[in-house]
Amino acid sequence: MKQSPERQRLYRDTQTARIIKPHLYQMIMLLTDAREIVASTGQGSGKSTFAPLWIGYHMVELGGKYIMTCPTYDMIARIAIPNTLEFFKDTELEGEWIDKKHNMYGNKFGEIHFLSTEIPDHLQGIHVKGVVMDEAGQCSRLAYDTLRSRTSLEDGQLLMLTNPYRSKDPYIYTNIRRRWQNGDPDVLYLEYESTENPSFNVEKYEKERELLSPQEFAFRYGGKFTKPIGRVYEYDEEEVIKDVEYKGQICYGGMDFGVGDPTVLEVAFPTSYGLHLIDEYYRPSLAYSDHIEAVGRFVLKYKIKTIFYDPSARAGKLEIDKGLRAKEIKVDWQPAYNDKQEGWRIVNDYFIKKQMTISPRNLRLLDEDAGYIFKNGLPIEENNHCEDARRYLITGYDKYEKNKKVEEKQVYKKAIQWWDKYMYDLKDRIGHPKRKEKNWMENF
Repeated sequence: MKQSPERQRLYRDTQTARIIKPHLYQMIMLLTDAREIVASTGQGSGKSTFAPLWIGYHMVELGGKYIMTCPTYDMIARIAIPNTLEFFKDTELEGEWIDKKHNMYGNKFGEIHFLSTEIPDHLQGIHVKGVVMDEAGQCSRLAYDTLRSRTSLEDGQLLMLTNPYRSKDPYIYTNIRRRWQNGDPDVLYLEYESTENPSFNVEKYEKERELLSPQEFAFRYGGKFTKPIGRVYEYDEEEVIKDVEYKGQICYGGMDFGVGDPTVLEVAFPTSYGLHLIDEYYRPSLAYSDHIEAVGRFVLKYKIKTIFYDPSARAGKLEIDKGLRAKEIKVDWQPAYNDKQEGWRIVNDYFIKKQMTISPRNLRLLDEDAGYIFKNGLPIEENNHCEDARRYLITGYDKYEKNKKVEEKQVYKKAIQWWDKYMYDLKDRIGHPKRKEKNWMENF
């Protein structure tokens, strides 16, 4: 099989051996003890050809089972499997299919399971010494969480190879990169340019530098997460992302239902400045009934008084409410104010007026905020389940509070009228020495 120039630079064959020449960053990824390794790279940096080398090296050193993933099964078939079989061919790593139908490959050192991250729940059931997530930035946060848990029992490593995708699920930037910056010893985060790959065309690299803006060039060829252009909600993370102690206050919720898509509950409590989002529930499922237990726990834990829900998903509300009532858990359900344009304006107004803070526990909401951008004049309609749930919560609470204040004014006015009518001269009527009433209650 004829090798591409990229593969020729990574390794070359002699009559007796395969000589491997990883560049500096690849060498670091091979030798590090970090549990989670991220390589955010420029396009054409050789990520997909490095994946088999990383797994092969660890198979020889440690043996055991491994997982290699791509965002789709099509990418598994087109990229992951051919690259791995080519790298293993004519070496001691070459083996045979254990189960071709389910993409299980084995050799004398161990096994590789080739899996797609399209349905994260299908990644359960196997404990491994290592995982490679190719194009990790295209995979969901739930897929990452699931695969990370697959390495816990074996104290294994998770390698994430990716370009810095901005409009997908940017948990790599918002969570993993932040952990590395804060000194988490379990995380190694690397950024390197396309030209670290010796076979990358330097002339093309320089030409692209001339054609693209510095920001776009850094994103495409420098492996750098740059700020998305036209984010829906612009805010200072240092001011907004905070831990605010929960002291048992009444809370409110915003709920977005999904069948196949995630069902989300965002929870917040009132503060002196506005609202603090304290926690979230996020789970994909094919049945509304799967969420009853968890939603019930949230209602009880946070004393949720009202949940503002997607009015177009009344069936989901009815089924979950029925399940909660069966457990004697009561919560008020209110259809959300679902004017999207007005909703975006109200949420943005909360940010501008510094009336909203968000707990670091609301990971998926923060992930979505990072990549929630305008497209053709409107916010993108993908990876926005937490966004919708928060919009229902904020707009519902905003309207509720305004109505509550009007109602309070009316009640106060009636109370004053009642006082003036019955209580104004109470002291004189009861305490006057010449009063004739024998029963003072007659004054009322």
